[in-house]
Amino acid sequence: MTKNDRYLGTQLFFDKNRKANFEPLLQKYYSTLQGWKSKLLSQAGRTFLIKSILQAFPTYQMQVLALPKETLNQLDRIQRNFWWNKEGQKRQGGFIRAWKYICQPIAQGGLGIKNPHQFNITLLTKLASRLIIEKYKLWAKIIKAKYFPNSHPLEASKSSNLSWIWTSSRKGLDLIKGNFIWQVKNGNSVKIWEDRWIPNSDIPSQPQDSQGTAPTTVQELITEDNTWDQEKLNSYINPEVRNKIQAISPNKEE
Repeated sequence: MTKNDRYLGTQLFFDKNRKANFEPLLQKYYSTLQGWKSKLLSQAGRTFLIKSILQAFPTYQMQVLALPKETLNQLDRIQRNFWWNKEGQKRQGGFIRAWKYICQPIAQGGLGIKNPHQFNITLLTKLASRLIIEKYKLWAKIIKAKYFPNSHPLEASKSSNLSWIWTSSRKGLDLIKGNFIWQVKNGNSVKIWEDRWIPNSDIPSQPQDSQGTAPTTVQELITEDNTWDQEKLNSYINPEVRNKIQAISPNKEE
């Protein structure tokens, strides 16, 4: 096995200079463009080539690695200049329409060309969701044993000293964590004051005068009859949030 060995176009070994690791990818972009006569293509043709060929090149790398910002900017610049038929021009002048609008989904009036930054984080979020859902598969067990043996992936360490692949996965996990809520069920693993678990509501604030006495898990707010403990809700939760909690159906037997 050598330093230049690859799997599905992705290097197995990386240099410390992360940007340098993706120079071959950028060169592949450039060499591909040189074989296309953009001046002879309509914008529809250039759109098709970008979406079907150019954007497929970095897919495998983006699925597991957060590419350097400079690399993503360069990928975006290459496809933008090609689409506007301005690649290779020293003085490019202005553009008729902002590129961000062209990159919007077709349903929103754009052409569906993927922004590399957004595409990268989307793929990393997909990987992170698989890590949560497919926790019994071998690959997920290996990652858990190495990076978060005693915790949930959403609560795993964010240390910068860990591997590039894991810190990249953390970006996807952070996005998930900021946009999901726990399903209560029996509530034994849901933290009242730390986790998002109430629909259409922020994490409840713990009353300052209840330090050391307030319940810590949602399970402690549920009675043996699978109903909410009204006394505790009245003691620790404000009325607006309390109404949203009561709309949830707990199940302490699960």
